[in-house]
Amino acid sequence: MIRNLGQQFYGGLTNDFKYGNWNLSVLLQFVKQESRNYNSLMASPGLMNNLPVEALDFWSPQNPNGYMPYHVAPTASHQLFQVSDATVSDASFIRLKNVQLAYRLPLQGKVFREVKLYFQGQNLYTWTKYFGVDPEFSSVGFLPPLRTYSFGATLSL
Repeated sequence: MIRNLGQQFYGGLTNDFKYGNWNLSVLLQFVKQESRNYNSLMASPGLMNNLPVEALDFWSPQNPNGYMPYHVAPTASHQLFQVSDATVSDASFIRLKNVQLAYRLPLQGKVFREVKLYFQGQNLYTWTKYFGVDPEFSSVGFLPPLRTYSFGATLSL
């Protein structure tokens, strides 16, 4: 069965909360999509490769409901598994893209008109059930976005 992987829905939500001299800004990213998962790239179990723990749920007479086919070497059935519907799954996610907490120092008649101290975090958390490294980039060679934290000050004359 061939599935259309091109249908996606993107959205975002930005909120800005202010209380006194405090300011909190939050950006959430929403994406509804289907994409190829790690099953399309995973090597055959039994070879000298690192595999995720999901590879332990393989079919056998003792485990007839196992999900993964088990082969000690690459076979035609493993290649068929890698291009089957088992490699397409829900890759929808919600990502906490940006959070900034800032405090404006109250200054009167000083050298600076305004001094703002802030903490900012990017790509802090991703909620998803996607089986793979990152639901946003399911191609080989991409890593998830880096989680970054920064502290700083903005000085206005």
